Amino acid sequence: MSVRVKRILGIFLSVVCIVTGTGLCGLVCNHPSEETENTVDSFYREPAGSLDAVLIGSSAAGKDYYPHVVWQTAGITSYCMNIAACSANIYSSVLREVLSTQPQTMILVDMDGFLVDDKYQTQEDPIRIWLDSMPRNRNWFETIRKLTPQSTAERLFPFMRYHRNMTSMQVMLPQTIRLLRRQVLGVRDPMKGATVNPTASNKIVRLPDASDLQPQPLSPQSDRVFRAFLEDCRHNGLDNVLFVDLPKADTNASTSERNCLYGARMQYMRRIVQDYGYSVYSYNVLDNPAQLDMKTDYADSLHLTTKGALKFSAYFAAYLAQQYSFPEKSAALASQWNTDVKDIHL
Repeated sequence: MSVRVKRILGIFLSVVCIVTGTGLCGLVCNHPSEETENTVDSFYREPAGSLDAVLIGSSAAGKDYYPHVVWQTAGITSYCMNIAACSANIYSSVLREVLSTQPQTMILVDMDGFLVDDKYQTQEDPIRIWLDSMPRNRNWFETIRKLTPQSTAERLFPFMRYHRNMTSMQVMLPQTIRLLRRQVLGVRDPMKGATVNPTASNKIVRLPDASDLQPQPLSPQSDRVFRAFLEDCRHNGLDNVLFVDLPKADTNASTSERNCLYGARMQYMRRIVQDYGYSVYSYNVLDNPAQLDMKTDYADSLHLTTKGALKFSAYFAAYLAQQYSFPEKSAALASQWNTDVKDIHL
């Protein structure tokens, strides 16, 4: 073998070692949250085209809506694609991922991400969590380009951003092994993306009534991404989209003022959503039909407890079954869902 060939081979092997080593370091370092990663990863282990509905949203979506209860109540298969503090500029990216495997599903949209002020649109944490958890596909590259173009290299090579996690190998390595094991074995999340929230707040003073509030525009950035999301829904030819305003409560003057603002913005959104031919469901303009208890069913002003989520999910399942039609399930799919949720005891 000539010296030139040896040199070229040596350079090639060096590049392979560097790339492989960087990839392995990224695999160990890049962990925003085991709960979030398993939720997103598990979504792709649901059989293609098997979900009747997918709820896109932030933390309230995962804590208030339990797909296993919706299945047991109404035979509707669904999933919570939620990211903590998910701002509205992430919603379109999540929508594209949902449609990649569930193109015919009904899209349920948690409105909270659009109701907040502009400052939440640039928060790093939810963007980081989503980018770190989603597959490395074309949508991932497009989301990086759109949301974090200034840190493309750090996204492509997570070791650059998360190298400090190497000091926590005793935590990261077992977590990596657990996640890889679930992927290899095809383990699905029995909660279908939802999370338990057992601790009740003792500060709830009343449930808001947003029925007579005058519409108030969204903040400029939220309005822009809200309209862009609606355009994405239209571009994808979606007919079955329901925007959902999840239950809220007042704990003090500050949360009461915020909930009034959110209620007024929700009324503004309702008009635009209807112009696009879609619907809005707002629990906060109704007379508490799920009979949520202020002492036991609210964890805070924006999230239900596990007990509250069980009540709301059963009520909302009945609402969906009454208002919409869903395809009949095959015996194999029904058996899979019964197996997935049989060990959930809340």
